[in-house]
Amino acid sequence: MSRIKPTQRIYDVVKEIKEDRYRLPSIQRTFVWDEERICKLMDSLMNDYPIGSVLVWKPNLEFTIRTRKFVQDYKAGERLVSEEDTLESSSYLVLDGQQRLQSLFISFFGKYNNKHLYFKIDSNPVEEDNDLRYQFSFMDVDQAKKDPHWVKPYEVINLSIEDISEYVDISFGDDDVDIQKIIKKNLSRFIRIFNMDEKIAIQDVKEDLPYTDVLEVFVRVNSGGIVLTKSDLLFSTVILHAPEMERQFIEVVDELNGGGEYDFNTDFLIKCSFVILDERLSEKYLKSA
Repeated sequence: MSRIKPTQRIYDVVKEIKEDRYRLPSIQRTFVWDEERICKLMDSLMNDYPIGSVLVWKPNLEFTIRTRKFVQDYKAGERLVSEEDTLESSSYLVLDGQQRLQSLFISFFGKYNNKHLYFKIDSNPVEEDNDLRYQFSFMDVDQAKKDPHWVKPYEVINLSIEDISEYVDISFGDDDVDIQKIIKKNLSRFIRIFNMDEKIAIQDVKEDLPYTDVLEVFVRVNSGGIVLTKSDLLFSTVILHAPEMERQFIEVVDELNGGGEYDFNTDFLIKCSFVILDERLSEKYLKSA
């Protein structure tokens, strides 16, 4: 069977997420990036900065794997439970790169706390005095209407390079000539980066790899940085061997937090479990955590 294309256009991948070609295995923790980090990702791409590769795996469909879809309308703190959905034969599971792909999916097709992402197409990267050279922001519709230069990425991504001049003349004909030049340059750059250049590098794990070995790959990839804590990695191991525990952990944490009064997490629950079930294992874990 042919391997996945190793480099792809960003917008193609985002559309395939919408079509459910990419899903998340239960061993993946939930999405944790905030609005600011998503905006920085978009700015990094506009600056042609590298954003790292994505690691995926196409599982053997002879056995059932608990997975979940990427979230289209995300609310901060939301925790989703994986289900035993039937995977399509063309579907891939994302082992590394969830935060970046989820951010891109929200940026084009979704919302974050009921707000859409907007791109300020008259951003002047030379004159911006903050850490974003190209301005992106999550806003509601009323906020965005105050300045027509804030546009949703989805609204301009399908413009052809040849149509940019006409689009700017019609939509921003009253702007100064210099501002119109900046808009045209920004739109050309945006379309090139997100819908022309193959900016996403994708690596795939061998299809015949057992799920337990896939977990080991996941652990080794994610333990090399600071993205996942030891508790996150341990939680992934628990879910692999006892998938029904995913829902139970989430329900217990929610109950402990009492509707937002407290801020307990799975890390706290896992450490408490060690203390209760095995004191020696608890001491070993707490020293390494």
